[in-house]
Amino acid sequence: MKLDKDSKMNMISTFVVIMYTIPGAVGDSRCRAIGGNCQYDLSSCPGGVRSGLCNGPRARRCCLPAPSTGGPCLTSSEMTALENKLITYEAIRLTAYDPQPQSRYEDLTICVGFNLKRGGARTVFRSVLPGVDFDSVYNRRASLTRNQCMALSRHDLTQTYIPRAKRVAGNQFCGFPENVKIAIVNAVYRGDLAYNHRTAGYIRAGNWCAVADEYLDNYQYRNCRRLGIPGVCTRLDWNAAQFRTMC
Repeated sequence: MKLDKDSKMNMISTFVVIMYTIPGAVGDSRCRAIGGNCQYDLSSCPGGVRSGLCNGPRARRCCLPAPSTGGPCLTSSEMTALENKLITYEAIRLTAYDPQPQSRYEDLTICVGFNLKRGGARTVFRSVLPGVDFDSVYNRRASLTRNQCMALSRHDLTQTYIPRAKRVAGNQFCGFPENVKIAIVNAVYRGDLAYNHRTAGYIRAGNWCAVADEYLDNYQYRNCRRLGIPGVCTRLDWNAAQFRTMC
């Protein structure tokens, strides 16, 4: 039977409507693109749900996978090793303090090097430590517990410093040995390494034999003892030694 033009258009419209109302059809690709699966709300979801990414009724939403406890590119054991390494150099201070008292600027810090004067510090407290009075901690009228400090540290690492280290080192970061990944995050955490630094350029280019010497060519490293911060030399020396293992 030969169909006229209007009949053909009606069949096409009906097919499109069916495709966009069958669960699992075209629109689910938006959910799959972010690593999720479309499912009904009656099912449990380890990573939370997002609306508007799945076909079907409103009760069918995008279920995200559980967030990694190790952060981007780091396993759980690597994350623990990283935290322990940072504690080695930063320590855990439960009350606000100035890590460089000889400086004219009071760089108020708490926990594992968490800067209380940085932009967004109050917002992070409100998100990670709800109910904790930021002003009381800032003014040294209150202290934090070790668990609260580790929660702040984990948040900073997974949300800021590990992603920043990945940008600094490029896509190959995830494939580096554990000690090298830790050294890069350690350097980024302290502010010794940024995307536009020559050291970072050498890392992205794979020119590891030049990385360590360039990394140590900075004012604070050359003058750490005169500046009263000898621990900086120890920390940078450790990072440089890990970089040399790649040469």
